[in-house]
Amino acid sequence: GLHVYPGLISANGTLGLVEISAVRATRDLSEPGLINPSVRAETAVNPDSELLPVARANGILTTLSVPQSGGMISGRSALLQLDGWTWEDMVVKAPVGMHVFWPRMRVGSNASEEAIKSQRESWEKRLRTLETFFGEARAYQKAKLAQKTDFRSDVRFESMLPVLEGRLPLYVHALGVVEIQKALQFVEEQAVKAVLVSGQDV
Repeated sequence: GLHVYPGLISANGTLGLVEISAVRATRDLSEPGLINPSVRAETAVNPDSELLPVARANGILTTLSVPQSGGMISGRSALLQLDGWTWEDMVVKAPVGMHVFWPRMRVGSNASEEAIKSQRESWEKRLRTLETFFGEARAYQKAKLAQKTDFRSDVRFESMLPVLEGRLPLYVHALGVVEIQKALQFVEEQAVKAVLVSGQDV
């Protein structure tokens, strides 16, 4: 007299990374700064979160927990089952991908020229920061392969190596058509594997 139903998958969420949004101590979903490739979502997950059994009761048995950020590179996501004593018990796969949040490149139709200029300068600066970081990561990759004696390990660049080598996809969160086009151009220039997330204008 019972029914069997397949478990649902939350494909892009923050389950386990935040408990109460208004309480800073319970929010482990983001780090300060624009570039945070070394962030690992699974290590920040709270297995004792009250939200996990609620999600399970509603049929969600698996989630892709994605680090969020006010910057651009927010870190690496993890696929988790919503049951386990520790975060190690919960991990199905980690990392799943490196996440980039593309800056909003549209401006309001009623915005003043000064506001338009300010917004344009803001997103152009962010994109330059992203491009510069990828360039530095590639230089780091070459230096490591060359086994130079003065080589120094860097955790941020080490986290980027699987992306540059095509072993880890780049998940690009881009909303509008302008952002999507620019993001696709970027990943093509960087020759990396990419997955488009949240594309409203696709």
